[in-house]
Amino acid sequence: MTERNWQEDMDKVNAFKHARSCVNIPKYQTMPSIETPYEPLEYWLQQYAALEREYERFQQVAKGWNDDLTTAEERHAAADRDRAGAYKALEQAESLIQRKDTEIAALKRLAEFWGSQYNDAIKHGNETEKRLNVKIASLKKSIEGLRLITKIERSTRVQPEHTSFLRDKGDTP
Repeated sequence: MTERNWQEDMDKVNAFKHARSCVNIPKYQTMPSIETPYEPLEYWLQQYAALEREYERFQQVAKGWNDDLTTAEERHAAADRDRAGAYKALEQAESLIQRKDTEIAALKRLAEFWGSQYNDAIKHGNETEKRLNVKIASLKKSIEGLRLITKIERSTRVQPEHTSFLRDKGDTP
């Protein structure tokens, strides 16, 4: 089938309509050769059918694109939900990290406090131990002195037979 110009075909259809409406045509005028409107009509109906098939094909393609778009939108929505879930999990993790950082700081302060207490105890303990050792040494010397005095007293005691001499003088043992 040859390519047709629809405007020319429409002119031919209009000429055919005009020719059919003419009732009196003078003898010296001959009827122009007019193509019947069935040929252009058949062509344009075929073109219409082809366009309709193309339209249906484009509709299917568009439906596929629409399905792709719907799928992409669903994926996007799922990604948004996943992203929101990830942000929520991230916020929870950050909150947990902050709590743990606070706990760690408190434990560090406690460790520093007990470390300083331990160091003070060691420092003061050493000083106290030195003072106690000096006192103990002093007490040991005092005890040794007392033992020595007791020993001397025992060795220098007046025997009961010698006490009569002391009684006469007014001294009592």
